[in-house]
Amino acid sequence: MRGYMNKKGEIAIAFRSPWKRRWFVLENSEMTYYTSQESWQRGEKPLKGHKIDMREMVLMKDTDDGSDIALAHVDSDAAKPAVAGAKAGSGAAASGERVWQFVCESKAELDAWMRALVLHGARPRQKAPASSSPGFGGSSKLSR
Repeated sequence: MRGYMNKKGEIAIAFRSPWKRRWFVLENSEMTYYTSQESWQRGEKPLKGHKIDMREMVLMKDTDDGSDIALAHVDSDAAKPAVAGAKAGSGAAASGERVWQFVCESKAELDAWMRALVLHGARPRQKAPASSSPGFGGSSKLSR
């Protein structure tokens, strides 16, 4: 699968949104990302050389951090079952593993990415129910 998603950066920079629109390519259980579809078509290397192996990831949907999708390494604290009151991904810093966060541009794209990520090996994990958790609609949580 290929397409655009908004990815949250690892480091917050003052006065800049941490969210960047990136072109993602999911093939052979690995996801890479590029500045744009054009940069991928020109054969440029993936940004930061990242290849995210889906077979080592736990997939979380509708996380409390404002993202539609979060991916965490299977051994990270963030991938463990949610504890009442804890936010998805809250243990990632303790384990040293990055939690990848994404926002899709529509519910249809979200559903397609969720299916594709699982087909390529990501292990689904349901978020613990929270009364304040927003549902999914046609609009993105990302403010533009």
